[in-house]
This record gives sequence, structure tokens and C-alpha cells, in this order.
Amino acid sequence: MIPATLTKKFKEEIAPKTKKKTKSLFANYEFKSLGIFSILMFIFSFYMLLPILNVSIAAFNFSEPNNFFDNFIFVFNDTVYRTSLFNTVFTGFTTTFICCIIGLTVTIIFARYHFAGKRFFQILAILPLVSPPFVGTFGLSRLLDRNGIVSNFLQLFIPGLPDLLGSSLWGIIFMQSIHLWPLIFFNASASYSKIDPAQEEQARNLGSWGLNLYRKIILPLITPGFVAGAVLVFIWSISDLGTPIVLEFPKFAPFVVFKDIRDERQTHLYEAYALVIILLIISVLALLFASKLVGMKDYAPEKVSGMKLDRMMQTPSKSKLILVYFILSFLLIISLLPHLGIIFVAFVEKINIGEIIPTLWTLEGVTTTLSKEKVIDMIINSLVYSILAMFITIFIGITVAYLIVRKKKLNGITTIMAIIGGYAGLILGAKAASRLSIGSTEKVLTMFAFAIVTALIFFFIGKLLNLRSLEIFSTMPFAVPGIVLASGYISFFSSTTSLWGLLPAEFDLIPIIGNITSLIREIFLSTPNSPLEFRFTSFWFIFVVSYSVRRMPYAVQSSTAVLRQIHESLEEVAHNLGASTLTTLRKVTIPLMASGVLAGGILTLITSFTEVSTSIMITPINEPFKPFFPFTSLSDPLTKGIYDEINRGGYPIAPAGVMGLIQLIVAAIGMTITQKLLGEKTGTAFGG
Repeated sequence: MIPATLTKKFKEEIAPKTKKKTKSLFANYEFKSLGIFSILMFIFSFYMLLPILNVSIAAFNFSEPNNFFDNFIFVFNDTVYRTSLFNTVFTGFTTTFICCIIGLTVTIIFARYHFAGKRFFQILAILPLVSPPFVGTFGLSRLLDRNGIVSNFLQLFIPGLPDLLGSSLWGIIFMQSIHLWPLIFFNASASYSKIDPAQEEQARNLGSWGLNLYRKIILPLITPGFVAGAVLVFIWSISDLGTPIVLEFPKFAPFVVFKDIRDERQTHLYEAYALVIILLIISVLALLFASKLVGMKDYAPEKVSGMKLDRMMQTPSKSKLILVYFILSFLLIISLLPHLGIIFVAFVEKINIGEIIPTLWTLEGVTTTLSKEKVIDMIINSLVYSILAMFITIFIGITVAYLIVRKKKLNGITTIMAIIGGYAGLILGAKAASRLSIGSTEKVLTMFAFAIVTALIFFFIGKLLNLRSLEIFSTMPFAVPGIVLASGYISFFSSTTSLWGLLPAEFDLIPIIGNITSLIREIFLSTPNSPLEFRFTSFWFIFVVSYSVRRMPYAVQSSTAVLRQIHESLEEVAHNLGASTLTTLRKVTIPLMASGVLAGGILTLITSFTEVSTSIMITPINEPFKPFFPFTSLSDPLTKGIYDEINRGGYPIAPAGVMGLIQLIVAAIGMTITQKLLGEKTGTAFGG
């Protein structure tokens, strides 16, 4: 036993005198990750959420608080607005129903049967989705009008056949259905690939066959992907602007919004914003309903039995094989008619009366169109905007995926969310205060009231979701119709004195803060030829921003799906060998993510190249373009050029066809590469 005196001496003289380490107050905070999170949340809040919320501010009648809901009441009382809203919702449900039938049928055929040419049909199934609906409708209308070659052929059997598309709601439904059904196919196939075949085999052993098997076993198991595809079709349908424009069907909500916002007199501007908000509410309700429907029960996990889906595939009998070929061939012929229409418009001078096979083929339209400097400029513009958007979405997509998959949770997010929310609310309050006939003190109180409310909302979002809030914000554009975001950009970035929305003029009224904001305004807006003195909506880079925000979910979804399949141990090995986080990300993680990242980027490129809403609603002036990008003489994208040609009417019509053909070629190449990279997981990039 050690004597007590020796123990005391050891403690006092022999044992090293060490101070107890105190834990730093900030030891639990990852400042690099929090900094990246802050930047990303600011980008999503400022360039997506604030424009949308600003449309909401504009939709309510702040100038007359007693008549706060007047604009919404007008929407339901006015015949044109009410009818257009009903037509839009009816089109959304009908198109979704038709696409569900087609998409599920094709999914079951490909998942169930082996047959010759299956790969060929899978590739062709991509093409309807890559056809720009705006251009495809124009091409198809030329085949189905009174002297179109399809109409001429059908008149051999049905004399006196009217214009098949015409200016009708059913023409819009038809065009949307043949364009959007692959969304159901991709998403349902993505869910089908995760089914454990043992479950189906057990059902068969228990006597479940035919339609009963699909109704009780297969369909419930693929519900997540099927519902995701259906929601995307619905949202895409009710936000379609190009199809009603081409078919000249005015009683369609996005078309009504487009006309009233572009109206120089702005007679019904705020009523149009109210209609935009109603469309947004319908989209969000559809998304919430789908989420509730999917969350009502548990679905099949990833395969655990080791069985392959090929085991459940069959070689169809001759009668079934004939039926399979007939269904696929008929569907794809109908779906590819818009592509043929674009080709005919581009290469056929005109169709003679009663002609079934065109005889007046010519390259003159192609050579004449491509010889115009304006057309070349628009092609370059669209490529530049789309490529820049692709790189932005790839970079942000990788960053978002890494945070939500690898970090999962960070301390300090609630504080950051509250700060960003408070600033966003301050801007929204300034927008609302500018429309109120009140004094300066009341305007300041209004701004701070908005700031407090928004800060609290953001705080609770961060508290409940943590890093998941970043995923929600980055994929939110899936639920936002394109017409909503385009309207938001027009309403939010239209002021020349707000420094692109960051510092509204109303900030000058805030004590102390106002001294700083007014000084900044004086420095930047009083300088002759200041690059900040024009509207952001007049600057060509707004196309890059809007394309990036609209297509961000493609990069985030595909990057996240791939990263979740990469085991963390691979990165841990690199860390153990001395590699930093950045080096590991650059040399290990990103190369392994390459297929998903590239696929999401290509989807961003091709969908940006053919984007309609922002491209034709926002019209930047030429002057801001030249100092920063002096290669072309105008800022219009290719879609705007096609719209101008279609809107001009008359002949020749080849220029619109040639420009549409360029869009189709770019989209087809990009979608083929995407399908090659992702295969059966293509649906993951579309929200599956």
C-alpha cells in the first residue's frame, strides 16, 4: 500500500502540473460548412423565394387594405380569368390521367417482357420528352391543319375532316400528353427497378395473377415513382405557355398572365399576379397531396433477396408480341409527329393542296435562316446562357449533395436561417410598404414586422429540418410553375433604385441603417454609366440566373442519388492517407459522382436551351450585354426568336422550323447522353 505522504508528494512535485482544458464555446460548430450553407441559402432565398413571395405581395391590394383580396376576387368574377383557370386545371388533370395510362402501360411492357428491338424502343421513348413543346406544337400544327399531310391522308378515309388541332383545349391536351408521358415512364421505371422480385414471386405462388397482381402488388410498390411523375406532369401542364400561344388559345391561365404582364397599359397587371399565385397554390397543393399519398404506407425497400428483375421477365407469346409492337409503334409514331413536323417546316417550301408526300423539298430555308446574323447571335446566346447555367447547377448540385448526404446535421443552422429570413422579410416589407399610403414611421414598422415574421418562419424551418431545409429549397422549383418564377423576376427585379433587389429605396427610412444604404445608393447609382443603374431584368445574365434556378433540381437530385451510393469508407481511406477534405472531394468523390453530376448538368443545358416562360417574358435591352459579353449584337435567346417568327405569321415559315430543329437536335443529343449515363435511373433526375 502506498503511504499517504508519498501520494501527496507525487501529486505536488512528481506529477506534471496540467491545466484542465476548457472546451471552446464554438467547438461544436463547423464554420466552413455553415459558411457554405449560408451562401447557398442566400442564393436560393434571393433568386427563388423572394421573387415568388414578391409576386404574392403584388397580388394583394396593399394600396386599399379594406379591399385586400380584390385582385383574387376579380380572378373568380371575371369571365375570361375564371374560364382560363378552369381550362388550365381541367387540362392538368386530363393530361395527367392520359399520361398515367400511357406511362404505366409502357413501364409494364418494358419491365415484364423480353422482345427484339427493346433497346431501340427505349431510346425512342426519350424523344417525346426532348421535343420542345413550344416548337413541337408549331411543327405538328403544320401537319394537322386543313392542308397538312396528315390531314390530307386522313381525308382519304374521312372526307371533310376539320382542322385536327385547331384553337381548342383538346389540342393542348393532346400536345401535352404526347410530350409528357415519358415523365411517368421514367419515374415509374425508377421505382420498378427497386422492387424485390421475391415479393412478386410470393404473390404469384399465392395465386395472384393478371390485373389483380398489378392492381394489388405492382402498382402499390411503384407508387412513389408513379406519383412523383404524375405531379411533375400536372405542374408542367398547368404552367405550359408555349402550346396555347402556338395554338392561339387565349383562355388558358399562363397565356392570360403572359398577355396582361406584357401589356404596355398594364390594365390587369396585379390581377395577373393574383392568377399566378393561384396557380402556385394549386401546384403546392398537388405536391402536398402526393406527399401525403406516398407517406400513407410503407413501400418496398431496396432488393434484399439478391434476385434480379430479369428473373420475372417473360418472352411473350406471338399474340402478345404483336400487341406489344402495335402499342409501342403506334404510341411512338404519334409522339414523334412533332419532330416530323419540325423537319417538314424546315425543309419543305410548302405543301400543295391535297398532297400526302411533299414534293417541294428545299434547303433554301435552312441556308437563308442560318445566313442571318441575328439567328446566329441567338444560337450563341442560348448556348452561352445554357452552358453557364449548366456549370452553375453542377457546382451547386455537388455542394448541396455533399452537405445533405455527408454532413446530415449542423449546429448553428437555426441562427443562420433566422438571419436570412429576417433580411428577406425586411426586403418584402419594403416592397409592401412602398404600396401603402402611410408615413415613414409606419413604413419602417411594416418592414420590421415582415422581418420578424419571416425570421421566425425561417427559424422554425431550420429547427425542424436542419440541413434538409437546403434540400427542400434547392428542389422547390419542381413545384413552381415556370410562369410563376418568370412573373416573380419581372416584379422583383424591375426597380432601378433597388441595387438589383438587395437594397430597396425604402431601407433609407430605417434609422442608422438608412444612413449606410443611402450612402451606398449615392456611390453606386450616382456614378455616370454605373453598371448598377439599370434594371436587372434588362441585364442578359438574368437568363443564366433564371435557368439555373429553374433547373437546379436536376443537378441536385442526380448528384444526391449518386452520392448516396458511394460509401463513406472510400473518403475515409483518403483522409487516413493525409488528403484534405477538398482534395478528397476533388480526387475521389467527384470522379465517382461523375455520371450523375454530368447527367444532371446535361439536363440543365437542354432544358435551358428550350426554356419558354422566362425566355419570352423577359426582354433584356442590348446595351448591358456589350460591355460584358461583346460577341453578339442582342440578348435574345433562340426561343424568343422562334416566338417572334411564329407571332409574325405568314410565310416563309421555314425560319421558325430551322431554329426549332436546332433546339431539337441539341435536346436529342443531350437526352441520349443522359439516358446512357443514368440508364434506368434517369427518373431520379426528374424527381423520382
